[in-house]
Amino acid sequence: MKGIHVILTLLFSCLWAVACQSVEEPVRTEPTVRTEEVREIGREEAKVTGYVDVSSICSFLLSTLPDLSDAWQVEARLTDAATGSYEGVLSSLSPNTTYYVALSASDGQTNVVGNIQMFTTLPAVGIGKVFLWDWTALGAESRRLPYVDDSMGAFLYSLPEGGEDCLVEASNLYVSYENGAWALPVTFDIEEAAKYFAVYAPYQENYGEFHQVRVAANTDFLAGVSGPVHSQSPYADIDLYHRMAKVTLEVQTSEVSNVDYTLGTVALQNGQQGSAIVRWADFDMWTQKMTPVVEENHDGLLVDCDVRLDSEKAAVIDFYVVPTSFLQGEVVLSLTEKGSQESRLAAPFGDTDWESGLHYVYPVTVTSSGLQIGDVRLEDWENNEGGTIIIK
Repeated sequence: MKGIHVILTLLFSCLWAVACQSVEEPVRTEPTVRTEEVREIGREEAKVTGYVDVSSICSFLLSTLPDLSDAWQVEARLTDAATGSYEGVLSSLSPNTTYYVALSASDGQTNVVGNIQMFTTLPAVGIGKVFLWDWTALGAESRRLPYVDDSMGAFLYSLPEGGEDCLVEASNLYVSYENGAWALPVTFDIEEAAKYFAVYAPYQENYGEFHQVRVAANTDFLAGVSGPVHSQSPYADIDLYHRMAKVTLEVQTSEVSNVDYTLGTVALQNGQQGSAIVRWADFDMWTQKMTPVVEENHDGLLVDCDVRLDSEKAAVIDFYVVPTSFLQGEVVLSLTEKGSQESRLAAPFGDTDWESGLHYVYPVTVTSSGLQIGDVRLEDWENNEGGTIIIK
């Protein structure tokens, strides 16, 4: 009997030890975590969902690396407790960038990271390369604009299918060149449907109705329209063209006459109550057409000078003129001597057609008997005379 008692005691002790071990080390099940496919992907934002089968503390891990080694946490909001559904909004993303995201869950003791989903944000519309051309020698790329200001204005358009006119997506955007790229003040999502940039320089804060810019004479105004911009080609490459006519006067005294003359002002004046020379024009950004703004009793354009003329080196005077045509005598070149408004020399231009983007040079001679305008010559429009804006 004593042996049986010992055996029963040992058996009871073993059963108790097993029972105690079960209480101290219960069998645990880790959370099952699943990351769903990312949806509603934009250029800077996307939405992601995931599921956990037990009550957990959750967040989404977002990274630009496949192994999530540089991941940062994004809030995971519980949307359905019964199914363990979580949702997260991924914001402040970079356009046209691939990201990796996974749902992470912790039950207080164990942390589990679910499967990783990859997605790419949509591209953002932007201005890529801008080319500036010499107009009478197309193909010679110039790399500087003749302005101290480093900005352009832009209009973004779309063309409805079957429509006769464009739709303005955004008007008169201030576009600056910063850190090696053209910076837009706003962002856009680009779809498969093509959009177009109409760009001009220099930038003007005030502009006309719809998509017109009011252009001032004696300002070198440039403009161009991009090719189609869409999701497969999100950046616009643009050719800029001069839209004014450039008129240069090379003024000097005659070699055979002893003339002492200090030039005070030079004017392109309307003669016979004409209106060939105007001060303003409206430029349509979509059609790229310029319409003169005709004013009654407008004398023309005036440039102030302070140049003592001689016969060896001509004084160069530039005008930027709204493209125009006129007959002989309708426009008069007028020179006024410095300090003497009454000392005026004048000579009429012949039949003339000043076209957009072309450079017309006139030799002008001051003689003892008056003013002579020589034969015009057509020259390349040089663009590298000054300015800091870089075209790449």
